[in-house]
Amino acid sequence: MGEVSKKAKGRIEQAVGGLTGNKRLQKEGQDDERAGQVEGAVADVQHAVKGAVRTLNMRSKRFRSRAAISPITSLGVRST
Repeated sequence: MGEVSKKAKGRIEQAVGGLTGNKRLQKEGQDDERAGQVEGAVADVQHAVKGAVRTLNMRSKRFRSRAAISPITSLGVRST
């Protein structure tokens, strides 16, 4: 079940629990909604880490290709 559907399920359970006076159902709804929020946060972190890894890989490849062409100048050191 995805984060959005867990949040929606949680909200529905809370509403039904509130209408019927069922405290257990309200609590389960709160738990489901929080679980959906946590899943969303974890997905955001995973996305950010994947993006950072992709960026580092691209920079690494660019640096290695420049180093293969001219090892000294790729490090910013000029020969005299």
